[in-house]
Formats: sequence, C-alpha cells, structure tokens
Amino acid sequence: MPRYQTHLWCNMIVYALVISILMYYRFKLPSTYGELLVCSSLGSLFPDIDVKSKGQQISYSILCALVVCLICGRRFIVAAGLGVVGMIPLFVDHRGLFHRLWFIAAFSVFVALVLLQCMPSCGERIIMNSVFFLIGAITHVALDGGWRMVTRW
Repeated sequence: MPRYQTHLWCNMIVYALVISILMYYRFKLPSTYGELLVCSSLGSLFPDIDVKSKGQQISYSILCALVVCLICGRRFIVAAGLGVVGMIPLFVDHRGLFHRLWFIAAFSVFVALVLLQCMPSCGERIIMNSVFFLIGAITHVALDGGWRMVTRW
C-alpha cells in the first residue's frame, strides 16, 4: 500500500503532465499553478480520509477550521451539517466509498456547487480547481489499485 509521500509524488508527475498538455495547447488557466497543485495534492490524499492518514489529518483540520468559522458567524445549522458529513469516514470501509470514482466525482461537483453559490464571480476558478482535485483523487485510486480500481463504479 503506497504511503502518502508516494501519492503526492505521483500526483506531482501527473500534475506536471496535465499542465504541460494545457500549456502546449495554450489553454488559459483561471487559477494559479500553485493553487492547482494544492487542489490536486489534496485530491491525491482525499481517498484515504477513511483511515488514520495524512489526508485525514489535513481534512479534519480544514473541517474544524470551517466549523469554528461557521459557529463564529452564527451559522449553526451549516456547522452541524458539516459535523455530520465529517463523521461519514468513521462508518465506511477503507477502499470502499472513498475509492469509488462516482463518489469522488459527486463530492467534487457538490463542493464546487456549494462554492459557486458562495462565490459566483469565481466560477471558472472553482470549476478548474475541482477538476484538478478530481485528477489528484483519480491518481490516488489508480496508484492503490490500478486501472481496474479506477474504472469500477
């Protein structure tokens, strides 16, 4: 089983390849290279949030900060909803739900839609960041189980 460093290194290779292809075709990126690298790196760690891992530590740190901000902003229902969502990894098997392409794609779309509601002027940027998150997650799943695991729904 690859460790988080392996997932990050492989993600960087795929990231560099995708960016090179986009640059070759002169595709205008709405996000910075660093921003896209962070999104793809988070995606490459995301599928392992259902086990004690670096991805889980980062995800729960971000979730905790969001919940605190929401509570300070008196958005208690949204904070409670995020708390419930944060408990999902505790109830699933490793390499189950979080290693399914349909779930990762649905998660990326859901987060993008929520962010688009909050920041509609950043639409292209949000969509591009979500695509790179998805690329990172697919890299993770491919590294864990090969192409067979990527194509299973």
